[in-house]
Order: sequence, then C-alpha cells, then structure tokens
Amino acid sequence: MPKKDLIDVNLVDKVRFVINKGITFKNPLIIEGFQGIGLVGTLSAQYLTNKLNFECIGYIDSEGIPPIALLVIGELRNPVKIFANKKRDMVIIESELSIPRKIIYELSEEITRWAKKIKAKRIICMEGIAVPEEKRNYEVFGLSTDKRLMNDLVKKGVKKLSNGIIIGMSAELLLKSMDLKVPAICLMVESREKFPDGMAAAAMLETLSRIYDFTIDVSELRKQASAFEQKIEKVLRQAEHLNRIEGKSINNKHSIYG
Repeated sequence: MPKKDLIDVNLVDKVRFVINKGITFKNPLIIEGFQGIGLVGTLSAQYLTNKLNFECIGYIDSEGIPPIALLVIGELRNPVKIFANKKRDMVIIESELSIPRKIIYELSEEITRWAKKIKAKRIICMEGIAVPEEKRNYEVFGLSTDKRLMNDLVKKGVKKLSNGIIIGMSAELLLKSMDLKVPAICLMVESREKFPDGMAAAAMLETLSRIYDFTIDVSELRKQASAFEQKIEKVLRQAEHLNRIEGKSINNKHSIYG
C-alpha cells in the first residue's frame, strides 16, 4: 500500500481515486478489466498484469464498494486496483468485485477525467458476449467512439459490431469518453455466460496483443481454462444425476401415496 506522502487523492462524489505521485506516463493505454459475462475483463486483466510484470500503483475506493480487503501473497490490497507498466506505457484498472450500480456513474467519470489528465492514448474496455456452446467460436467484436480507431480494429481482424446493447461500467466509460473526447474502444469476445471463461479471456488477450504489438503467452490460461471447464462439467453431471434420482424418488412417493 503506498505511503501517505506519496499519494495524490482526488474526490468525485463518493469515489476516491488514489495514485502514487511518483508515476508518470507519456500517452498510456488504459485497459479496464471489470466483472462481466464470463469474467472476461477480470481474467484478462489479471493474467496480463501477472505475465507482463505490471506494478500495483494505487487503488480506487468508495463508500459504495463493499468493505472487502484482498490478501495477495501476504499483502493487503483493495478490491479495485490500478496497475502500471512504465516501459510499455500501459495502465490496467482491474476489479474482482462487481461494481455497484450506484457508483458506476461517478467511477466512470473519474476514470475518464484521469485518462484525459494524463493524456491517455485511449481507454480499452474488455467484455464478454454470451453465446451458446454450440455456436461459440471465441470471435472478438469491437466498437469505438472514433471511426478511425474502428477502421484500425477491423484491419487487425476485429469484427465490427453495428447493433447491440452494452451495459455496466464499459457502457458508462464509453459514454463518458465521448463526452470528454477521450478515444475509447470496447472489445467483446464470445463467452460462456454463467461461468468464468478462460478460453474467452485467452482469445481476448491474443487479439489485444495483435492490435497493440506486444507478445503474451496464453497457453497457461488455456490450460487452466480447460481444467476448470472439465471440473465444472463434472459437477454439472453430478448435479444432473442427483436431480434425476430426486425426481424418481418424488415420483415413487406419488405412486404410493397419490
């Protein structure tokens, strides 16, 4: 946790945005990785910070965020964290928690104003799109507040999303970015809806690395995802088996006493 004399605190309504004063940037990419469908944003952000050696430089706090402290390798951390890699000029804002609806507006505004203050190149939102198993190919779609940025995404293999609805933090960040004229994009990958989807996160990171010319090995993420999916499928099969047994038991009772 940064020391008080190294802290710059800005207040926007109930949101506290705390950053180490010693950190300077040129024109950074700001990547948002919050909870959403398949936990794609959170999984992608966490894997990226670990693999590319990002440093935790601060956190975001608010009365509206549940009072939870995370213990990571013996170190206490806030649930909404800010990471940076000065060499790559990249920032990641990541959270394991779902952002409460009542502070989404204030939090989005503060992030966007900070992005403008440090002259961020753009804000990148990462989301999942719920797609049934049989139709899921982990394709990545995108949209942008800037037509030129959108054209660049298409050239990098991202499919343009022309119609749809975006909700939550990413939606508000995009709208605030338009208001404050900060370039922003949203990348969305086909994903499971109810369970963490590491395969979707891997596809997201591969696309992100292709767009912004960095290398990241996602084989470990895919391996973890495969093991997790097998475990989940086993649990679901067991649950289905128990439901069938319970159903037979109920039917038998009905036949005796009905």
